[in-house]
Amino acid sequence: MTYSKLPKNKIVNRKGKGRILIISEFFPPYTQGGGEISTYLIAKEISKYNKIYVLTGNFCDKFWELDGIKIFPKLKKTSRDNKTEGVFSFGLKILPFTQINSNLVKKYIKKYNIDLVYLIPSNMYTIPLINTSIKVGKAVCIDVRSLSLLYLAKSTSNKFIGKIIDLFQLYLFNIYTKRLKKLIIKNKGINLVTMSDFIKNKLIEFNYPKDKIIIIPNISEQIQGKLYFKNREKKIIFAGRIEKEKGIWDAVKAFELVNDKNLIFEIVGDGSELEKIKNYIKQKNVKNIKLLGDRKSTRLNSSHTDISRMPSSA
Repeated sequence: MTYSKLPKNKIVNRKGKGRILIISEFFPPYTQGGGEISTYLIAKEISKYNKIYVLTGNFCDKFWELDGIKIFPKLKKTSRDNKTEGVFSFGLKILPFTQINSNLVKKYIKKYNIDLVYLIPSNMYTIPLINTSIKVGKAVCIDVRSLSLLYLAKSTSNKFIGKIIDLFQLYLFNIYTKRLKKLIIKNKGINLVTMSDFIKNKLIEFNYPKDKIIIIPNISEQIQGKLYFKNREKKIIFAGRIEKEKGIWDAVKAFELVNDKNLIFEIVGDGSELEKIKNYIKQKNVKNIKLLGDRKSTRLNSSHTDISRMPSSA
């Protein structure tokens, strides 16, 4: 098994043993979606040429190593679980937690003499960590995989306190992003890396400097051997978390509109919408939509699929 390599001289100088700090809200074995797997594959690849340290969420008490990568579960949680956490309690602790995380970033940059900081902005409270890394004076790679630097995720609460916190977060978000844009323009060695023209154009639309944006396609597994297309079933596959924001309902409804009995739609993953999808398929008596379970128990082979469907809006 081999993996597509990162372009030379884009993120890291492959000639020497650099020290890279990756900051990611999740990291294997603690994962929420495919993004953490992609981050791990990138870390594994560049660890061949550099020393890699990872700062991630405080899922356990002790640090661990994975393929030579040192992982420190120290970051305080800054994303709200709508099912288990109240809006008010989240609002009270989010600013102290953000400051604690910023201090941790400074500490680990200094402790391990970091050359480059690689961050994945998963929510608005990771933006101060980017700003902190730039202010310390290190080279920074911002891996922009979504629109989290452009739009603020709205609270699901309809209560008065929820609306107040939404307004406060919007105020903070504007401060954080305005500061970030100034720092990116002012400092050398800062790059925004994205995997598509769509996100690049969106960043430019929101006044992020065009000359600091690099497109690097997502790292992916290379399947060796011959591909056989004759006499196989026609398939579309959806792989990811079964959530509204991941576009699962859009995918299911679009498949129904196609109305092709010879076409199979396979859904791989787990999430809060899974039971609703099951019931919907049963009620509609749809025979050619198959639920295959989560990614841990299912190995995907893209050579067996005609289309990979990824309608995520998150």
